[in-house]
Amino acid sequence: MILSDSKRSSVGSSIRLVAVWVDLGFLEIRHHISDAKIFIPHKKPKGKALSDEQRKENTAIARIRVKVEHVIGGIKRYFILQQRS
Repeated sequence: MILSDSKRSSVGSSIRLVAVWVDLGFLEIRHHISDAKIFIPHKKPKGKALSDEQRKENTAIARIRVKVEHVIGGIKRYFILQQRS
């Protein structure tokens, strides 16, 4: 999921702010995107547990991502039902 927002500063130049929200399947994205804020959940270390802070950050990321995933699912259902009509 990519969110972007373009804003104009007082001098007229354009500043582009981009946030990328991904799951643990996209760990390598950090190496391919340099000008965006990337939100990736913390991965549990082998044989250890996540700290309370890491768990809270993962929960915050998941709460945002699940809303977007539900919207995407709704859009897919809409187009499936639209094709059946």
